[in-house]
Amino acid sequence: MKHRIKRPSKEEALRVKLLTKRAYAYPYKVGGAITKPKEPEWETGRTLAAYFGTRMVGAIRYQIRGKELYFYRLAVLKRWRCRGIGSALVAAVEGVAKAKGCRNVSLFCLIGKCLPSFYAKMGYKTVKKAKMGRLDAVFMSKAV
Repeated sequence: MKHRIKRPSKEEALRVKLLTKRAYAYPYKVGGAITKPKEPEWETGRTLAAYFGTRMVGAIRYQIRGKELYFYRLAVLKRWRCRGIGSALVAAVEGVAKAKGCRNVSLFCLIGKCLPSFYAKMGYKTVKKAKMGRLDAVFMSKAV
């Protein structure tokens, strides 16, 4: 059985929030930073989720600002990582960007979570480096 990606229902908002909290409790790579996400209000139509059967195993949030889609809170449960789910969620938001006429897809991620290399493999380039409190971060972007 393969995972599928779709918009979660409004009733699944709590599941998305809990999944994100659980996924963020474990670093992407050993020694990576652990962060505690502050959950934004539920935004209908701005979340995609990955399912394996009926189980939600990953989620991603996004916003469209003009001709740019910005995604955030990519989360995949620890035992479901390294199965292409995170990459599939990113590809799905890239598809949304193309369908909505966006020119770029962008993200902001922490260097300490070892994620810039994950996004670079998908064609994202570092636009600028920044500080997020005490943590180093990068803003990355890709033309679609």
